[in-house]
Amino acid sequence: MWYDNIVTNIRYWNMQGQANTSFVSMFRARFTTARQKNKWHYELSNIKQMTNESIDTYSARFNNLKRLVDPGDHLPDDYEIRLFLNGLKPNIAARVAIADPGNLRTAVNKARATEAGTYYMRESPQATNNNAIEALTKQME
Repeated sequence: MWYDNIVTNIRYWNMQGQANTSFVSMFRARFTTARQKNKWHYELSNIKQMTNESIDTYSARFNNLKRLVDPGDHLPDDYEIRLFLNGLKPNIAARVAIADPGNLRTAVNKARATEAGTYYMRESPQATNNNAIEALTKQME
């Protein structure tokens, strides 16, 4: 019965930003419980990038939750960016925030660029070995 009432409105299977014409959005709106919605909101508000998690993996998790919470894509850009930055590792979040991205896509791209740049901040294995050798030499003196 529900399907018969909406079938003429369906234009897309699952199109972000088309909540009134996307089957998946309409299905979720009709059959998702308040408990599930509360859980998704909580998870989106508290999402954190894990220690060894890449920006791509974190942003995919973030976007999946965002689609569940906001299937009509109505959240303001600055709010989406704040949620995204809040979950990033602090050293990456600070650099992305300084760039003042105007939308979530730009924030993700800035985070990717920052992540790529952090590889240059790591100490080389050769330097680590040299430091260990120097420490041992001092102990033997």
